[in-house]
Amino acid sequence: MTLISRNRKLIIGTLFIGLSLFLLYFLHLKGWLTLEQLKSNERALRSWTTNHPYWAPAVFSGVYILLTALSIPAAAGLSLVAGALFGWLWGTFLALTSATLGATLAFLISRYLLRKFVEQKFPNEIEKINKGLKQDGVRYLLTLRLVPAIPFFTINLAMGVTSMTTMDFFIYSYLGMFPGALVYVNAGQKLASIQSLSDITSTPVILSFLALGALPFLMKYLKKWLFSRNP
Repeated sequence: MTLISRNRKLIIGTLFIGLSLFLLYFLHLKGWLTLEQLKSNERALRSWTTNHPYWAPAVFSGVYILLTALSIPAAAGLSLVAGALFGWLWGTFLALTSATLGATLAFLISRYLLRKFVEQKFPNEIEKINKGLKQDGVRYLLTLRLVPAIPFFTINLAMGVTSMTTMDFFIYSYLGMFPGALVYVNAGQKLASIQSLSDITSTPVILSFLALGALPFLMKYLKKWLFSRNP
């Protein structure tokens, strides 16, 4: 690798980290990552979505992909927003596809721009992932997506310095995140229907949030079932 190439990667990597930190600080400062802020802006967001039926999905998907690619922890909140704005079916497709594309971009950034930084920052996680991949192959990524023992953004970055192919990462991430996307988007759809305190006790809302709470246990059961079958 030439000196110019190394310097170029260093500059791009530094800009990537700086932009991520700036956006994370800005969004946190404005409170845009909080459920309360999303709920308070719900009417304006729904109005804009209705008035811009073609632009709204594109803008939402672009924001979701960008924040995920920059490893900013906003996936859960954005999936709730997808349900509130686009409904269960379309919202699930948008949230899941955007999350997977953003995760894949983070994976590629880690592999080609931030490899040394990631290796120094997450040595324990990388060691754990490499052991899992050696034992279970690409199914280990499916396990991590179903039962996230490692934070979402860390998985994206750490996987980038392993031998996993980009296509395998995309496919198994999509499959593994599908159940969670269904539950979060459904909860977001029901959250949008809450207009008063009495609505919180309605059966659909209660069932949605019970499903959200039961998701980790369901994923553990699904993981056990998958790995009990012959490879």
